Amino acid sequence: DTADEAYEWTMGQYTTDGTRGTGTWTGALSDDLASSYAKYINDLGLRSHNGRPLSLEKSEDGIYTSGSYYDYMLQIVEDSLNNFLNETSFPYSPNSDGSRDAGPVPDGVSLSSDVAGSSSGTFRTPQEYIDSLNGDEEWIIYNSSTNTAEITSIEAFVKHCKSPTKDVGAFDDLGRDQAENELFGTDEYDSLHFDSIMANVLKENADKYSEFSDYDSSKATSYANDLKKLDKFNNTIENRSNMYNPMYYVSPYYDGIGSSDPAKYWRINAGIEQTDTSFTVETNFALALMQISDVESVEFNEVWGQGHTQAERKGSASANFINWVNECMSDESNFFLDDFF
Repeated sequence: DTADEAYEWTMGQYTTDGTRGTGTWTGALSDDLASSYAKYINDLGLRSHNGRPLSLEKSEDGIYTSGSYYDYMLQIVEDSLNNFLNETSFPYSPNSDGSRDAGPVPDGVSLSSDVAGSSSGTFRTPQEYIDSLNGDEEWIIYNSSTNTAEITSIEAFVKHCKSPTKDVGAFDDLGRDQAENELFGTDEYDSLHFDSIMANVLKENADKYSEFSDYDSSKATSYANDLKKLDKFNNTIENRSNMYNPMYYVSPYYDGIGSSDPAKYWRINAGIEQTDTSFTVETNFALALMQISDVESVEFNEVWGQGHTQAERKGSASANFINWVNECMSDESNFFLDDFF
């Protein structure tokens, strides 16, 4: 439900290309969506895996690029790179599609190649690989003696590896042209708007946007009207959005907490360089799961150098998943045996 806002906070605020151009009303909208994401995070009540409260603070540079939440997300990026350096044998040649051996892809599943700025060629050493990523600026500080790296900022990572490829309104498109808009369509309407936060931002900032020569006031009206639409079962857009949103069922921020029984074991893998969405989306979900007492294990990996694919740090996605299921079942079997005897 906050994917549009997360996209602008994580990625959109660091570019002035296209609809995020300086002097455009959609560029101003991008900034406002990024700010609204900070408010959401500060209300969400997330904690790190070791219990530290996570929040965002106003910053001199960028939009809310300070605070414990920002630091945690920067650490996620850094850990992803260091896992890669620790587990990758050199010489190393990235696959052209930014993926590794994912195993067979299920029927009907399409995996896109969307790794932005990913390095190509063969690298004889980790230092060569890091040098290729640094290019015209040193945003990765590499220690060859320990084979570890530090990343200077999320901005640098985004500019070099995760530049946005979607317009403002990455999921709830201003023209209702994204697949997600079609998902929220009804028998009567092929596609509809669904982002209530974006609708409020458009309404609250209408006067500011009207000062731009390219402003289209009909957009705010379209969002407001679409959010009132019902499907043939009389479900509201808000209700349908909640059904699609896993956070609705696992975070106390939402009314859906306690209305379901989350699984005990979770495995969440994602290619950190995918440009389809912000990596904070799956990270927030993993953190919310870790705060649930009945959830026993959350295996979470942001995989370096991979995009929108069956991302794995090593090995085959299919084999790794089967092994993980077997381990979970083994834990359950041991639990029942101990409890019985």
